[in-house]
Amino acid sequence: MARFFIESSRRIDEDKTIIFGDARISVITDRILRVERGVDGVFEDRPTQVVLERNFAKPEFTYSKNDDKVLVVT
Repeated sequence: MARFFIESSRRIDEDKTIIFGDARISVITDRILRVERGVDGVFEDRPTQVVLERNFAKPEFTYSKNDDKVLVVT
């Protein structure tokens, strides 16, 4: 049985992430967001099958937090 390993960057830059409570939103591109929930502030940094490489140029985005909601504008 052959096994293949695909090299990828494991972490996204902190300036592309928003942490809100137990959620982390990673702004990968202006059209791709990765939303995940982490217990005790621990998040999964392994690549997803859809986006193996997360080292894109930083997209322009703004965000605002209001009570229990986050609005991300790209």
